[in-house]
Formats: sequence, C-alpha cells, structure tokens
Amino acid sequence: MESKLGLNFDLVEKARTSADNLASDVQGFIDQHTTVTVERAVCRLLGIDGVNEMDVPLPNVVVDHMDQSFLANVNERAVQLRAGIAKLPHVKSISGIGLMVGIEFFGGIQAADVLAACREAGLLVLTAKTRLRLLPPLTLSEHDVDMALEILSDVLSKMEPTAPKEQA
Repeated sequence: MESKLGLNFDLVEKARTSADNLASDVQGFIDQHTTVTVERAVCRLLGIDGVNEMDVPLPNVVVDHMDQSFLANVNERAVQLRAGIAKLPHVKSISGIGLMVGIEFFGGIQAADVLAACREAGLLVLTAKTRLRLLPPLTLSEHDVDMALEILSDVLSKMEPTAPKEQA
C-alpha cells in the first residue's frame, strides 16, 4: 500500500510499537499506585487525619488494612445483607451498591416510621427521601448482619400496611 503523504509504513509501525510500549509502562505504574493514592485522598476527605503512635499517617494505616480478605468480607456481608432484606415483609425494592442500601416499602409503610422503630430497637438507620437507608461500617461481621436483619424483621412484622388514600 502506498501512502498519499509519502509516509514510510515501517517507520509508522515502529512508532506505534514504541508508543504502545511507553503507554504500557506508564499504565503499569498507574495501576500499582493510583488506587492507594485515591483511597488515601478519600480517607482525608472523610476526615481521617493525623498520625498514630508511630507517626504513621492515619489514612495510610486505614488503606494498609484494606487487603483482599477485608474486601472479600465486605462483599460477602453485602450479599448476606441484601439477600436477607429481600426476604423481609413489606420490602418493595432494594437499591444502592455494596453495603450502602436503600429500601422501599409496600403498603404505605413509611421509612420514617421504620427508622423510629429501628432506633428504639437499637439499630441505627437513616432515611433518604422515601427509602430507609443502611450505611453500616465496612468492618461488619456475619453476626452483625444477622442481628440487623433480625431487628428489621421484628420491626417490619409489627408494621401494619395502610390502604392507599383515595383522591377526590
């Protein structure tokens, strides 16, 4: 194939190969360092600041504890929590990602009423518009999830659905 611009395609191919090698090296460096940098920045944005007794910055301490087994536990607890919520009475839908969960209810059950009853029973939850919001710590254990689901089940089983109001 002949170039209309008079380009030497062998040189073009060598340039492409060189660029690919350079980009691969840079991407390899980014893959090894970016995640930790981003995670430390997020820790700082969340107010994790200062140093421990050995003068190690606290964001570094937090990130160092986030290994594969830690992340695997977070994922397992999210699956456990979501599966348990799906079995609860009056649950219409579940939204969110991971352990950040929003719950919408059937039957006129109000998130604010569920929130009040959960707090009275010892479970700290939030609301987000019409949904109940769960934001548990990432250090959640299997037992913690079981306890939360038990409280939610107890609270929701005591809630009486209301008939939809007719519009005039």
